[in-house]
Amino acid sequence: MEETFSVTEDRFGELITVDLKPGGSKVPVTEENKREYVDLAVHYRIIGRVKEQFDSFIDGFFEVVPKSLIAVFDEKELELLIGGMTDIDMYVPLILSPFSSSDFFQG
Repeated sequence: MEETFSVTEDRFGELITVDLKPGGSKVPVTEENKREYVDLAVHYRIIGRVKEQFDSFIDGFFEVVPKSLIAVFDEKELELLIGGMTDIDMYVPLILSPFSSSDFFQG
C-alpha cells in the first residue's frame, strides 16, 4: 500500500480521508517529498483537526475578555493568570488548617 499526502481518521465510526494539500490523495509520498509530508501531517494533527473548536474557543474567550486587556501579558504570564500556580506547597494548608498535622498522619 502506497502512502499519499492524505490521512484517514475515524470520526465517530466513519472513516474520513483528509487531503493534507490539494489533491493530496493522488500524490504519493516519495523519498524526495517525505519531509513535506511529515510537516503537513504534523501540522494537521496538531492544528488542523482542532481548528474549528479552537476558533470557537477563542471567539468565546474574547467575548468575555477583550484582547486589549490580555495583550500586555506574554504566554507564561497568561498561563499563570488563567491556570494559577502549578506547584502546590502542602505545608502551607496544614499550617493554616484548623486540624493539627497529627490528625492527618495517624495510623
